[in-house]
Amino acid sequence: KTVAEAQVRQPTSQQVASTQPQPPFPTIDSSQFTPAQQAMLLLIEQEYAKQPSSYDASVMSYTEGFQESWCADFISWIRYHAGVPFEHQETGYWRIPGVQTLRDYYAGSGAYQPVGDYVPKFGDVAFYFGETPDGNSREHVALVLSVQGDMLTTIGGNETDKGILQIRTNTIA
Repeated sequence: KTVAEAQVRQPTSQQVASTQPQPPFPTIDSSQFTPAQQAMLLLIEQEYAKQPSSYDASVMSYTEGFQESWCADFISWIRYHAGVPFEHQETGYWRIPGVQTLRDYYAGSGAYQPVGDYVPKFGDVAFYFGETPDGNSREHVALVLSVQGDMLTTIGGNETDKGILQIRTNTIA
């Protein structure tokens, strides 16, 4: 899988405030997806419907019981359960819990692409360094759901001050 480092501008109006109910999951054309991408989409939809937050039972399953920032854990969990697990370079384990460690994983395999050199597709990982879209951290990762023109739609765990699973659309810088 190739990934792109995301540099985004101000969130669009589709960004959800943490006090509002989450919008329905977007319709995604999966007719050209590989079996692994189809499995990922099904899992992502199922997890989104649960509306995991903070350190509830769903989040604790992503992190294997660790109370830690869980954006990378969510991606690792989805890939593992879809049958396309990561394999940590040092441990061989499927869970890569840190943003920087996940970036190093992709860079080490030659799959890390800066913004502008590659158009992300469903299942890729968007990396945010510096100012993240919701301003709650200095680094973050989210799964790419779709790209239309310069608009990137992702689903990310541990977003907002409530630590929720959230879908957002941002302009790619």
